[in-house]
Amino acid sequence: MNLRCLVLLPLLLLAGQIVLGQAESLTGVQAASDSRQVPSNASDHLEQPGGAPASQLDTMPTAEAGQDVPITLTLADAIARAEQNSPRLREAAYATQRATAARRTARAYTNPSLEVFEGEQYAKPVAIPGLPGLLQHYAAYQTIEIPSERRARQQAAQFAIASSKLSAQAVTLSVVSQVKHAFYNALRQREEIRHSEENLQLVQDLRRRVQVEVDVGEKGGLELTRAEAELARARFTVRSGQLEYANSIALLRAAIAAAADANLDPQGEFEPRMPLPPLKSVREQVLRTHPALAQTQADIETARKSLARERALRIPQPTAFAEFEGPT
Repeated sequence: MNLRCLVLLPLLLLAGQIVLGQAESLTGVQAASDSRQVPSNASDHLEQPGGAPASQLDTMPTAEAGQDVPITLTLADAIARAEQNSPRLREAAYATQRATAARRTARAYTNPSLEVFEGEQYAKPVAIPGLPGLLQHYAAYQTIEIPSERRARQQAAQFAIASSKLSAQAVTLSVVSQVKHAFYNALRQREEIRHSEENLQLVQDLRRRVQVEVDVGEKGGLELTRAEAELARARFTVRSGQLEYANSIALLRAAIAAAADANLDPQGEFEPRMPLPPLKSVREQVLRTHPALAQTQADIETARKSLARERALRIPQPTAFAEFEGPT
C-alpha cells in the first residue's frame, strides 16, 4: 500500500504540471490574439463609403462610437438644418422684429394727459363768498409734436430696420460658410484616414517581408528596427487622423445645431477646382455687395437721424391745455 502511494504521488504531480503548462500557453495565445484583434465598433466607424479596409490596430474611441444608426447628411441637408436650427439666425430674425416694433412706436403720437379733481368747498365770511358744496375740476393736456422731430424719429427707426435686415443677411452668409467649411473638412479628414490606412497596410507588408529576410539571414536586425519604426509612425498617423475626423464631426454638429450625440455621416463630393479672380476685383465686389458694409452705412444713417431728432428737441414743444372747474 505504501509502495503504491509513493509511485502514484510523483505521477500526479507531473500530470498537474503538464496541465498548468498547457493552460498558461493557451492563455498567452489568447492574450496575443486579443491584442491583435480590432474592435468591431471601431472598424465599423472607420470603414469608408468606397469600401476601404479599416486599420488593424486598436482604434481610439470617438464621439460617434455608441451610435447604431448613422444620419446620412448631404451639403444641402446640412445647410437646411442650419437655417432651421441655428440660434444665430433666430437671434437675427428676432432683432428684425424688434426693429419693426420700434418703428411702430416711433409713428405713435404722445398720449394725452387728463386731470380730475373734486372736493368739498366751504364759504367764508367775505364780501363775495363762494358757493358751498362739491367742487369739481377737469383738465386735459396734449403735447404737440414738432414735425422735424417726428420725421427724424421715424427715419431713424426705418434705418434701424434696414440695419437689422442686413445683419440677418450677414449672419446667414456666415452660418452657411461655416457649414460648408465644416462639411468639406469632415470629408477631407475621412479621405486622409483612408489614405493613411492604405499606407499602414503597405508598411505592415513591408515589415513582414523584412521579418522574413531577417529570419533567413539576408538582412540584419537593424532593418527590422527601421521597419518597426515606420510601422509605429503609420499607426500614429492613422490615430491622428481619427482624432481630426472626430473633431471635424463635432464642428459640423455645432455648425448645423445638431444634437451632441448625433452620428453624422457626411456624403458628398468635393467641388471642382475653380480659378480665382484677381484680388482687386474680389475686393471691389466685396466692398460693393457684402451686407456687413451696407449694415454699417445703415447704422451711420440711424445715428445721424437720432442726432437730428435730439437737435429738434431743443425747440420747446407746445402743449394744448383745456380745463373746467365749477361747483355742482
